[in-house]
Amino acid sequence: MSRQNIDLGKTDDEGFNALDISIVYAQYASAILLKRAGLVPKSIEFYKKRREIFTVKQVNVENFLLNLDCDNETLEGKLM
Repeated sequence: MSRQNIDLGKTDDEGFNALDISIVYAQYASAILLKRAGLVPKSIEFYKKRREIFTVKQVNVENFLLNLDCDNETLEGKLM
């Protein structure tokens, strides 16, 4: 991922940044890269309140965020 001309602070109208979207769509490889680039996941409560946007998969948010917090190279445990 190139850091040139990327605004990591950019959000959509609902306040979602690139990391949030990676979490919502269960894209762990993208999420870990964005976290390592400096983005910080929001709280579990933030994602749980917006569960209706998890249209692709029912993501196990707790496990997803735990893996990000541990800086695991790949997602371990249950995704859904």
